Amino acid sequence: MTEEKLKKLVSLMVERKILLLKEGAKFQAIRSLTIQAQQAALKFEDSMVDSLDLVDPDEMPDEEQQIYSQAMADMHSKVIEAVVHAAEVVKNLKTKPNEEKDSKKSEKNSAASGDTVRKPLPTL
Repeated sequence: MTEEKLKKLVSLMVERKILLLKEGAKFQAIRSLTIQAQQAALKFEDSMVDSLDLVDPDEMPDEEQQIYSQAMADMHSKVIEAVVHAAEVVKNLKTKPNEEKDSKKSEKNSAASGDTVRKPLPTL
């Protein structure tokens, strides 16, 4: 399985998990957390390859690529599932007052508009 197929598989799993979520006020927040979980799993995958001193998956023989792809797809699925589950469990707990939320948003916006170095975002 190629890296492209793995990305499509993970994307499909994310979409399925999102469909399982209830529509509501927190839908976008949970969707965002799910995407962050996917990105974290990709970074962790790189760390795993480095820590285990594995050959670059692109250079693995087909049989090893299939094993690697399945293992990583399982890991991604479980990470995303864990994040979605945790978000579902805590999403209805007490939230911050609106004034505090608004002030944090304005702080983030003013910090981002300061002396920020503008670079293009990396692509997958």
